[in-house]
Amino acid sequence: MSKDIEQVLSEIEDIIDSARLMPFSSGRVTVNSDKIKDLINEGRASLPQEIRMSKRILEDRDAIIAGAKKEAETIVQKAEERAKLLVSNDAITKRAHSQGIELITQAQTKSKMLRESAYDYINSILAESETALTASLTEVKRTRAALKTKTKGK
Repeated sequence: MSKDIEQVLSEIEDIIDSARLMPFSSGRVTVNSDKIKDLINEGRASLPQEIRMSKRILEDRDAIIAGAKKEAETIVQKAEERAKLLVSNDAITKRAHSQGIELITQAQTKSKMLRESAYDYINSILAESETALTASLTEVKRTRAALKTKTKGK
């Protein structure tokens, strides 16, 4: 089972925290470098997976928007067809015209609502992804800085 970047970073941090202090070394520790390298490689492997997930979210967004546009077009087309059927004489024509405008307005309103809802949903998912990736990046930087600090002067 593949680990996510958070798990990998936690394991690296645990290794560093449980490492033995070297005598007379001003806080330097000894760690199993092979284990650290393995964990770093696992972290690198999990990043593309998280990026692929973000790309899938973007693809889903495009599919949602395309579906909303298609539904709006269908609604408009049905409204236009219905309006044409209602145009048979003056009284019916006036009523059909107003109903057609109303249907088109409703279709446009529904289309706008669907689009806005899709954008809001996608934006929230992307914001969550951005937050997770930012947190992961911050943790990687913090861990690297801790490693650098602990390994200086070897």
